[in-house]
Amino acid sequence: IGKRGRMSRVWIAHLSYGPMHVARLDACQNHASHRYIAVSASQSQRDYGWERQGDDRIVALEAERDFDDVPAAEWNARIAALWETAPPDVVCVAGYSHSSMLSLIRICLDRRVPWVVMGDSQHVDRRRFVWREYLKARVVRSASSALVAGTPHVDYFHSLGVNRDHIFTGYDVVDNAYFAKRAESVKDSELGFLLTCSRFLPKKNLFRVLSAYQAYVQMCEQRSGSHCRDFVLLGDGELRSDLIGHATRLGLRVRSDTCLEEVRDHAKAGGKPTIFLPGFRQIHELSWYYANAVALVHASTSEQWGLVVNEAMASGLPVIVSHRCGCAMDLVRDDVNGWIFEPRDVDALAECMFRVSIMPDSMRSKMGLASKAIIEEWGPERFADGIGQAVDCALRTGPRSSTFLDRALVATLQRR
Repeated sequence: IGKRGRMSRVWIAHLSYGPMHVARLDACQNHASHRYIAVSASQSQRDYGWERQGDDRIVALEAERDFDDVPAAEWNARIAALWETAPPDVVCVAGYSHSSMLSLIRICLDRRVPWVVMGDSQHVDRRRFVWREYLKARVVRSASSALVAGTPHVDYFHSLGVNRDHIFTGYDVVDNAYFAKRAESVKDSELGFLLTCSRFLPKKNLFRVLSAYQAYVQMCEQRSGSHCRDFVLLGDGELRSDLIGHATRLGLRVRSDTCLEEVRDHAKAGGKPTIFLPGFRQIHELSWYYANAVALVHASTSEQWGLVVNEAMASGLPVIVSHRCGCAMDLVRDDVNGWIFEPRDVDALAECMFRVSIMPDSMRSKMGLASKAIIEEWGPERFADGIGQAVDCALRTGPRSSTFLDRALVATLQRR
C-alpha cells in the first residue's frame, strides 16, 4: 500500500510479452498486493515467434514495429506519455541494455522513482570485460532491489553492487500447471524420442548435440538389443541449413519441415533412427513433443537460464542439461531427475542419451515425477512472491541516490 493509503502502482516492463510473461502477470494479479500494469516495448519480438497475446492488460509502447526497429530517441516520449496517464510508484525493468529499458531507468532516476532490475545474467554467460562490467554496475547499482532467476544470478547481481538482502529469486518461471495438464492429455505410450527445443544459434551447441546423437546411435548398434530412438530438434534459426548439412555428413537420416503426425507414424512403424526438424512451434503444440519424449537435452555453452527445462520438467520429463545453463544448479539433480554434463564433452552427452534411452519405463517415470516435484517450487507463484518482495523492498528503501555522472551514463547508453 502506498503512502496515500492506496494500492501501489507497479509497472512490469518487458521488451515483449510471451505466454510465460502472461502466466506471471496472472499470478501477480491474483496476489493483489500491488496494482500491476504490464508494459511492453513492442507487441512483437523478432527473435521469438510468439503469437501476439491479445491481452488488453498489456500496454504496448509500440503497436506494430519490432522494438529493434524503433529509434532510441522515440522511447523517451512514449514512456513520458504513458507516465502521465498512469504514474508508477515502482518500475520493474527487464534488463539494462536495450534502449527502451534504459529509457525507463533514465526517467526513474530523473523523477526519483524506485526501480527494480529484473534479469537472469550470471558470471559464466560470456567473457566478461572489466570496463563493461564497471559501466553495467554503475547502472544496476541505482536499482532499489532486484528480481533474478536463481542461485548463480544472486551472486552475479550482488557483484554488480546490489545489496544481497535486496535480491529476490523467481524471475524465470513458466505456467507449470498448463504443461502438466497438456502432457497428461496428449501422451502416447508407444512413442519415446529424444528432444531438444531451442533457437538455432551458435551458443545452443547443436552441432555437438548432433554429433552426440550419432555416437548414441553407434552405441545402440554395438550393444545388441538396445532400441535406438529418434531425435526431434524443435526450433528454427540462422543455422538450420548448416545443421542439416552436418547431420547428413555424419550419416544420419534427416527429415526437415515435418509435423507431429510424421514423427508419430515413423516411431510406430519402427523405422531407422531419424532426426526430425519440425521447426518453431507455438506453446499449444509444444506440449505434444514434451509429453512424448523420453528426455529433454539442453546443451548450451552459454545460457542465462533455459526455460525449456522448466517446461519439460513440468511435463514430467527427465532432463539432460549443460552445466553452463543457469537453471542447472537449482533445477537438476544428478541421477534424481536427470544429469548435468560439460557441453563440449560429446561422449558424455551421448552416454547420458544412452542411459535414459535404455532405462526401464518405471525408472524414467520416477525421474519424471522428481522433475515435477522440483519444478513445483518454480512456478508463476514464485515470480509473484519474488516481485512482491522486491517491490516492497524498493518502497521501503526508496530510490537509490544517483550522481549526475550515473544519469548521464544511462542517457548516453540509451542513445547509442
